[in-house]
Amino acid sequence: MVPWYGSRVEGRRLFFVPNQKAVDILHSYGFQNCLHVPWPLDLESLPSREVSGVARTFIHNAGLVDHDDRKGTSCVVKAFSKVRNPDICLIIRMQQESPLPIKDHRIDLRIGNLDNPAELYTEGDVAIQPSRMEGLGFMVLEPVCCGMPVITTDSAPMNEYVHQPELLAHPTLIRKKSFAYKAASIPHAYLTPPKVSSLAKRINWCSHNDLSQISKQNRDWALSRHCAQNIRLSWENTLSKL
Repeated sequence: MVPWYGSRVEGRRLFFVPNQKAVDILHSYGFQNCLHVPWPLDLESLPSREVSGVARTFIHNAGLVDHDDRKGTSCVVKAFSKVRNPDICLIIRMQQESPLPIKDHRIDLRIGNLDNPAELYTEGDVAIQPSRMEGLGFMVLEPVCCGMPVITTDSAPMNEYVHQPELLAHPTLIRKKSFAYKAASIPHAYLTPPKVSSLAKRINWCSHNDLSQISKQNRDWALSRHCAQNIRLSWENTLSKL
């Protein structure tokens, strides 16, 4: 998946892309006319969170669970079940019901769409979003911008948004072909699953450590990179160099 916005400036076709992974993929196809600019995320539409203390409630937004399990929901469930802490819980939100690989009484499964997408981030201390294949990465980027600590896979583009090593799970060594790879022969459409054991360690770490500093770091980064004024400035500066 390569997120981009195509436009013409003085007769030239340009690709505006939101992360370095997308730049690298487009370059691999021979497109050199790529501009890396921050995605114009509307911070005012998201809640501002100040998480403090140890994590007790984790959230995972699965959306629609497809046959590739692209958001890594099964990995999240397996990893969470390895953490033997009776005081933590996990909220999983799905748009449609899909079976979970393990039953755990600490997991609260919620089915359906929310009227306001911002409600995805109004509760919970830590988001677990270890996507197995990602383009833009909204489900990682949005909770980071809210100020929530986010556990994800140490793989691009997720690790372009999450910078704390304590929250980055090691990926497996074997890349798996996705449905898009098999059906449409898209060579870059492979899956990068996280190691379940590594993911469990990150969950356990969050349940034993104060998350105040990470929460503040995330919100400060969001205000610096994604506030409307800085987004406008970044795009203007980029376009002025053409």
